[in-house]
Amino acid sequence: MSEDRFNGFLDGEFDDEVLDEKTKNDIKLYSEALKVFRMRYDYRPSAKLEEKIIHRFMKPRRILWEVAMGVAVVAAAFYITFNLVPRRNVEPMVQESKVVSEVFDYLSLVKLVGDGF
Repeated sequence: MSEDRFNGFLDGEFDDEVLDEKTKNDIKLYSEALKVFRMRYDYRPSAKLEEKIIHRFMKPRRILWEVAMGVAVVAAAFYITFNLVPRRNVEPMVQESKVVSEVFDYLSLVKLVGDGF
């Protein structure tokens, strides 16, 4: 069988009666190969297999989201702890300058009393 004759049949130029036996066998083989090819590429997985495949892709994404949420919770906890919770007042109740001036006033009074006044 020549390639031109085979392509001519596929293009619709020849009828089945014109072809010889070898060409007819080649056309049958070609059509069977096309059927197998179509079956392989038109394959649709079952629902169970599709669920299994989707689960494989979704599991790493779920782990990624869980890790991201954990990091966000820890970051929020640190932010709240260090920025929003009120701190103790570390400033003294009385200003130091007042206390120091009172101490010096007292000492000067003691000096005056010690001098005999």
